[in-house]
Amino acid sequence: MKSPQVINLLEDSVMAFDGTNVIDDDSQLPIDSFESMQIKLELIDLMTGADLTIEAPMAYHGPSKHWTVDLADLALMLVDRHKYIGSVVDNNPDTQNMRSFQLSEFAIDNDSFEQTWMRLPYQIEIGGGEAWMYWYDDIANFGNPANRKFKAQSYMGGSGTTFATSPDKVTHRGPIVEV
Repeated sequence: MKSPQVINLLEDSVMAFDGTNVIDDDSQLPIDSFESMQIKLELIDLMTGADLTIEAPMAYHGPSKHWTVDLADLALMLVDRHKYIGSVVDNNPDTQNMRSFQLSEFAIDNDSFEQTWMRLPYQIEIGGGEAWMYWYDDIANFGNPANRKFKAQSYMGGSGTTFATSPDKVTHRGPIVEV
């Protein structure tokens, strides 16, 4: 798709779905019988081909007949400058009776890579004559090397050639790259 819907995780607060046309059908309970339900967003990252499943609550707003998912529940899983497609699936079909529906292509564009990684938890590791900063996808995965999102070499002084010898001596970093 040339012009997918663009979501800015720094400015937008929710993803919204039309409750009447997209979710409601004859086989489910009346649409206004729920205030919220647990769903799974089953996504495909079109840039990497990777499958991604995110569980989140979806809230119903009666007057507008729309359902919304807070982007704060998705922000750490979605990658800036990536495109996604997928579907929304009821996480508990025995109690809610919602049918699955498809998500059209959408893209994440946060305008500033700097603002994206600044929100992530990070750690400075020093050893073997080198110093590195690592950013993690989630505070729950902090310190687990398998969950590192970005890395950069850490320097002290002003030359960009002397690795920092302790976290309090880091004065600048090298280029940030995805792990």
